[in-house]
Amino acid sequence: MNKGDVQSVILNFNKNFANSKGYQFTQLVNQQLEIHPNSMVALYTGNLVRKPIVVPEDTQITINLTSQFPTQSQSTTVDLNQIDSFGITSFVATVKAGHYSKLTFCRHFVQVLNKVIEDTLNDRISQIYPFNGGDPAQKNIPYRFVYEMKEGEFYLGLRYMLEKEATALEIDNSMVSFLDLNDGCNTSQAITFVEDDAQIVFHRTSRANDWNSYALGNQPIKGMSYCKTGDDIDKLATDISYSTCQIQARLPASGTQDMEFLYALDNTYFASKWADQSPANVETSNITYVPADKQVPNCLIGAYFDLSASTTEMTQQSLMIVVNENISKLTLQEYSTLPNRDAFLGSELQIVKEIDLSNYQIDLSYLTTFRWEVYCENRAPDDADDFILEDEREYYFRLYTSSPYEQASSQMLFDSKQIGLELNKDVVETGYLWQQIENYDVSTASVSGGLCPQFFFKNSADDLVVYNPRQNSIATLINDRQNFAIQYGFNGYSFEVKSEDNTNTSALQSILGVGENREQSVLNLDITQNTNFNPNNYPKTANLAGLTQLGSDRTRYNIELNLPIKAYNTTESSVNNLGQQRTIVYNTNPVVEDVTNVNTGLINASIDPNNIKFLSLNNERELKLNNLDVSIRRAKTNELAEEITDASIELLIQSEPKNQEMNVLV
Repeated sequence: MNKGDVQSVILNFNKNFANSKGYQFTQLVNQQLEIHPNSMVALYTGNLVRKPIVVPEDTQITINLTSQFPTQSQSTTVDLNQIDSFGITSFVATVKAGHYSKLTFCRHFVQVLNKVIEDTLNDRISQIYPFNGGDPAQKNIPYRFVYEMKEGEFYLGLRYMLEKEATALEIDNSMVSFLDLNDGCNTSQAITFVEDDAQIVFHRTSRANDWNSYALGNQPIKGMSYCKTGDDIDKLATDISYSTCQIQARLPASGTQDMEFLYALDNTYFASKWADQSPANVETSNITYVPADKQVPNCLIGAYFDLSASTTEMTQQSLMIVVNENISKLTLQEYSTLPNRDAFLGSELQIVKEIDLSNYQIDLSYLTTFRWEVYCENRAPDDADDFILEDEREYYFRLYTSSPYEQASSQMLFDSKQIGLELNKDVVETGYLWQQIENYDVSTASVSGGLCPQFFFKNSADDLVVYNPRQNSIATLINDRQNFAIQYGFNGYSFEVKSEDNTNTSALQSILGVGENREQSVLNLDITQNTNFNPNNYPKTANLAGLTQLGSDRTRYNIELNLPIKAYNTTESSVNNLGQQRTIVYNTNPVVEDVTNVNTGLINASIDPNNIKFLSLNNERELKLNNLDVSIRRAKTNELAEEITDASIELLIQSEPKNQEMNVLV
């Protein structure tokens, strides 16, 4: 069959003619283009240039906070005097309509979400009163949305990040408190503090051969940290759960001097057994397989220093790392009754490592740093149907030091993972019950779980000094050290674009890759069905913490001409005032482009039809045009695609075969 004559018409956007735009332009043809009767037209090829991400309408994004502390099991198992939680399970922000480069979209997305966090979720009043008769603590969400692209890796999501407080003293979030709280405990005894706005220094007031000189930190270490010192990744200090201090011993002016010191991790729930008396008599435990006279204050985890000094040197620098021999069995049950608490405290201490610090070039007559770190790793969840990302975690702990003679990085003295000593998650995560647990000995007082720094001195005075204890804490100091902010932990969140809140959901859903992973009725839970992430996994395992790739908005475009073409287009938007019958010559495939590389400002969408589709012009007479007009509209709304900055298309116009050509065919 003879198909008749075929003409090729190439139309290129010319910004200098007739106030044209990339999405709507005119090409002058001055009646040189003749279109014979009963011709057909098809788009042969083309190219569109636009910003990588298009959000056609203001779109609300919902962030579901799907898993929070304190957990339900903590709140129902443990006897609580004060009860509080973060109290917000989701929040909403509006992503503005616009045409974005990849970098600009990330900046805007992060900005609008973080503004909601800072303006409405933080600095709220809690139901926890840490002081007797004082103000309630504040409560914060210690996470912020971030984006990051490095060496081809992309991340967009929440990460743990504390807010800096702008006050007269500019409080450091890492400072350790020894304030007297409404916990019924004597926070310190026989201790001399030397404090100013920047640091805390303390030592035993006067020498005595007992352990009744102590300072109890009452801020638990942050839980759910997957990072540790030595991980070869970019990380913030707050990505690591740590407690650190500097220790220095002074050599005696004459003779020799023996001293003992314990840098422990424990909490006021267990310490309240003896610390709620005045004066307090520190409860001690025997260290298994060590002579009975070697008594050490009861603790969960401890670094016990046995020191001797002469006028010229430290003659003994023995360090024993000790733990409660039943620490691996510590669960919420030990926090549920007085007999369970006291039975656990009846356990002896176990040595897990003995160290001669001199072998590490440590000289405690110089200021020396010691640092506890607590980290977790995921294990298989107990409930295979649990898709809310209730990770089952197990914890380990490390002790670091650094030599005063070297500029090298910290030396690891011990890692409990190396001997298979793991901690139940409740050892650490009961810290999120800060100032909520009932003090069994003082029923009106509330104590804390978790791991807090505690310092004990024996047979020392100002010749053994602790400098600047610092910590990544669940409760941080605010208001010029007069109050606390509770940094509530989360281990699950999700993105959701709800249809009831938005006219057009598909663009943002496609960009974020929001996916549903099971029917709600299976679990009969009123929760989001979307993919859940654990923000604490960042930066260790970014693909479990948030988005590691942005999708395309998958916008389809209709290319329209000022030719008598009949096409019909349905829309999903309320904007439908242009009618359903359109002069559409081609409907493009969705714009799908790798948008992970945030450096890209423009993308090209090539139009290469697999099959050329000719459409009838229905022209009974010959057409001579002065100009050809091209409009490019979003297929779902019929709105002009203002994001298109440049366009080029090639048309094929096929005329009907002439009569003589038809006769030849016959």
